[in-house]
Amino acid sequence: MVVDRASHITCAPRPAIRADAAHLPFADGAFGGTAALYTLYHLADPGLALREARRILCPGGLLAVSTVSRRNDPELTSVLPDWGRPLSFDAENGPGLLRTGFDVLDIQRWDEPMVHIPDRDALALHLRGRGLPAPHVSTVTLRLNTTLDITKRGIIGWVGRAQDA
Repeated sequence: MVVDRASHITCAPRPAIRADAAHLPFADGAFGGTAALYTLYHLADPGLALREARRILCPGGLLAVSTVSRRNDPELTSVLPDWGRPLSFDAENGPGLLRTGFDVLDIQRWDEPMVHIPDRDALALHLRGRGLPAPHVSTVTLRLNTTLDITKRGIIGWVGRAQDA
């Protein structure tokens, strides 16, 4: 089942439910597993969504989460104005937030070059995806080396709801 608050949910496979992560329309303990993949850092208070995920998990249930590092794309620090700024849920603070309501089973980190930028157009696309406005992207791509590898950093974690909770 897909739960999403975005309007693109209309294209999701069925069954699909459009819902708020802080107020999920499911009974307590309804699921053995759920996932929050690259979503929690979009929320002002990811703790609300984590508490809801815990609520809908049955005892022994699993939650998978993934997120980026606030130090993602270090090769672009000179052009990303928010580089290094904490996110509401990132690879640096996420494990601690998970420990407040779950048993942490495993946290795997990644920190390696994963994206190859072959040319100026690819760099422009990548920078637009990071939120840089088009006029700024045009200026930046003229001064950066446009053949580079971008380091991606983040975590994927598996946490469980305690059996006695």
